[in-house]
Amino acid sequence: MWLQTCGVKKGEALGVAFSGGLDSTVLLHLCVCLQAVHSVYVTALHIDHGLHPHSGQWCKHCQWVAADLGVHFRSARLSPLAAQGSGLEAVARTARYRALAKLNDGCYIVVGHHQQDQAETVLLRLIRGSGVAGLAAMQAVSRMENNLILRPFLSLPRQQLQVYADDQGLEWLEDPSNTDIRYDRNCVRHRIIPLMRQMRPGVDRVLARVASHMTQTGRLLDEIAQADLSSASADAHSHYAVAAVLDCQLLRSLSIPRRANLLRYWVRNALGQAPTTRQQQTIDRLVSAGQQSGLLQLGWYSCRRYREHLHLLAQLPDVPAPLSPVHFPGNRQAESSEIVLSGELTTEGGLRICEAGYEIRFRCGGESIHWCGHRRYLKGLFQRFAIPPWERGLMPLLYVEDELVAVADLWVADSWQVDSPELAVSLHWARATMKAPKG
Repeated sequence: MWLQTCGVKKGEALGVAFSGGLDSTVLLHLCVCLQAVHSVYVTALHIDHGLHPHSGQWCKHCQWVAADLGVHFRSARLSPLAAQGSGLEAVARTARYRALAKLNDGCYIVVGHHQQDQAETVLLRLIRGSGVAGLAAMQAVSRMENNLILRPFLSLPRQQLQVYADDQGLEWLEDPSNTDIRYDRNCVRHRIIPLMRQMRPGVDRVLARVASHMTQTGRLLDEIAQADLSSASADAHSHYAVAAVLDCQLLRSLSIPRRANLLRYWVRNALGQAPTTRQQQTIDRLVSAGQQSGLLQLGWYSCRRYREHLHLLAQLPDVPAPLSPVHFPGNRQAESSEIVLSGELTTEGGLRICEAGYEIRFRCGGESIHWCGHRRYLKGLFQRFAIPPWERGLMPLLYVEDELVAVADLWVADSWQVDSPELAVSLHWARATMKAPKG
């Protein structure tokens, strides 16, 4: 049974995406039939995009069907969507899934995509030049944030769903926009696939099988990428990295296809989507080029090279304002929206306690600290210890009056170092959590 295969346990909630069309009507009816047998709680989730003048009436129809089946009904109406033409499809799909996730009580959302939908998706991805991951199309089980998306009908032809609906006397809606061939999917559905069926009957099943093959191929490539990632990862200083730091020299030792596979996997796992072909070519040039630095902006994120290391970074914060005074009499934190500096009392050596507190400043240029018996400029220390340039300005500098006594959790001035067993402050600097905006 697909519920058990997907790991759905007794007592869990299923949110059924219910548009009122054939596939979702059959899906809701079947889930209701399973509700008592498998002790699951079913809720019909309806999203009104507001793209059609009759969408409000469709919502009422869905509410009536849910009431007739005895299941809870929840709906949401989306704000007007900005994209036009074929771009509207992608925007509407993203908005729909996010709205479904907000409406859903549990972690499972069940949708009614069937074999024909899968065939259309494969062709659309092929036309757009997708690779293996794209041609794998829709998965029977996939994850979106905190929700698992279940698609139990992917291997079933639409005709089979219609036979079931007719046998059960179910009523469903037909969206007139489904015949508008200005939309890419409708053009594939009503023009391209019918021609292909004339050439090869059963082409929907064949295209769905292509997606299955690509899924297996994608898993194999991911296994190879995981092994390569383990080998190419570097133990490098990087407070703002959102993925493992990669060693460019080790990356260059891989074959070109294998390196491309690893870089694509590296970005996709961290950011949730693979880089475009052009972006991946730019990342590869960062690895291959003789220069010691480079940058590729990836929206909220960036890919940066420093010396022989490749970093994938979250958006860097602005340099914060000075914090003064900061005391560490116990497990305390000096926190701004950009940095978190914690100080823990210890008897194992660290920074001498200053009862008056420490002032936290940030680099202006020319700073120096007396460390290991010599006056050393921070610029030289940063270069010597390979601190990436983008982190230097964000590194908290602790002052007592005008003396630099500690640089983040890296260096403590000689005259401020305390050996055990005397009580001291052990510093730890971490980046503040910055989340990428949705949309």
